[in-house]
Amino acid sequence: MVREFRFRGLWLASVRYHRRLGADTARRFQGSPTLGACIGLSAAVAAVCAMTHAGQGSPKDVISRLAKPLHDPHFVVVKSSREMYVFEGASLRRAYPVRIGPETAARRSAVGRLATPIGRFQVCFKRFQSPFRRFIGLGYPNAELISDAFSRGLLSPGEWSHMRSDLASGRCPTWRSVLGGGIGLHGRAEQSPFTRGCIALSDRHIDEVFNIIRTGDVVEILP
Repeated sequence: MVREFRFRGLWLASVRYHRRLGADTARRFQGSPTLGACIGLSAAVAAVCAMTHAGQGSPKDVISRLAKPLHDPHFVVVKSSREMYVFEGASLRRAYPVRIGPETAARRSAVGRLATPIGRFQVCFKRFQSPFRRFIGLGYPNAELISDAFSRGLLSPGEWSHMRSDLASGRCPTWRSVLGGGIGLHGRAEQSPFTRGCIALSDRHIDEVFNIIRTGDVVEILP
């Protein structure tokens, strides 16, 4: 029942997310493989739940049967269920339990706030050797957060310009601004119940994800 509840939570979170997109945003991202994966999110999760209720096994068993080598994966983290889902097109292929930052803030809007951010973040580097076994760096803060911070006077024009330039070049923005940084996927999830804003997986799972994910891929983090 706990696993089934988590998948219902994923479905509800995806519905809320798609409603917020709006027609203009949908047009702006028309043709995006990441958006296509997100649009298929509700249907894929609903299918897993339906198969579970039909007596075809637990969600974990169903996903295990669906698993196959991935050619064009998309990654969605749902904070409320503490899960990361890997899609190929609209098909759900993997589900991993994750640990995230403490929910002390809606996002990492200032130094010292350690909540895992919400939004779309591009993979900007992969580090095989890490104190956390593997580290997959995300382009945090993204363009939306940078623009929001600049409009509120939290970033100088120079900081705004350099951070936007870094994102456009596929680099991670500076981690020394008021927005913080150093957000990524890593292993060693068993070491602590919370992270400092990152997304932690078990060592076995981070090895799998490290081999699947590519620099430039987008990780979508939902509430």
